[in-house]
Amino acid sequence: MIKMIKNKIIPMVLLFLTSNLFGQNDLPKIYSGDPNKIFSLRKAYLKGELKNDASIKYLIKQADKFLSMSPLSVTDKKQTPPSGDKHDYMSMGKYWWPNPDTKDGLPYIRKDGEVNPEVNEISDPDNVTKMSKVVEMLSVANYLTNESKYSSKASALLEAWFLNEQTKMNPNLNFAQFIPGESEGRGAGIIDVHYFYRLIDAVGLLENSNEWTRENNNRIKKWFEYYLEWLQTSKNGIAESKAKNNHGCWYDVQVVSYFLYLNRSQDAKVYLENISKKRKLDLKL
Repeated sequence: MIKMIKNKIIPMVLLFLTSNLFGQNDLPKIYSGDPNKIFSLRKAYLKGELKNDASIKYLIKQADKFLSMSPLSVTDKKQTPPSGDKHDYMSMGKYWWPNPDTKDGLPYIRKDGEVNPEVNEISDPDNVTKMSKVVEMLSVANYLTNESKYSSKASALLEAWFLNEQTKMNPNLNFAQFIPGESEGRGAGIIDVHYFYRLIDAVGLLENSNEWTRENNNRIKKWFEYYLEWLQTSKNGIAESKAKNNHGCWYDVQVVSYFLYLNRSQDAKVYLENISKKRKLDLKL
């Protein structure tokens, strides 16, 4: 599995990121996909050339299903992290179970490949994944069709997760994939939000809409500035950067994506040059 991820999936993502180090002004600001392709699709749709295309119709149908969706938040969870702040993201390690040899079941022990259903009691992991995927779908639908109903809903979901003072997530993963009786949080939990590398593409697509304001755009960039700093300086972030499996590679994807998103192309290039040697990836920069 690790070999497959190392040789196929991660290099493909990193190559997309590499190819988009320097964008063109008239193209959408996306980094993990092809901005030329979606720009061409937008032009074709707005000219009426794709209104009967099956894949476009399917996308719109799916996006329409989420127009009535309520915003999600890290504050939705019933549990409170050790920090005492529900704005901190929280999740539990999937493969950890109560210890049968202790009275209180602590510390939990690992059963590789066996998911403890207790993890489903914490809503943050499912919520962050659903929010990210729905925002991506809505932003693509808005970019192609220019219909504000999609950008309006996407904006509301982003504001709830990242910007609203009552509901926003703090830019850290200090308590991700904790192990009861063992650890309050681990670097392994950073993979919980690996989908953010596509979420920032969704934000880039929304920049053309009136519903996603310049103020919102500046504020969410500031959020990712703080999160990138946390990734590179925190105990959990540093630990994950040293992981030699898929966790370490998805950490790299996040860091490079955020460098590009924050207009730090040179930092992205230097980082890619270093990890191409570290991970033994064939990246042509």
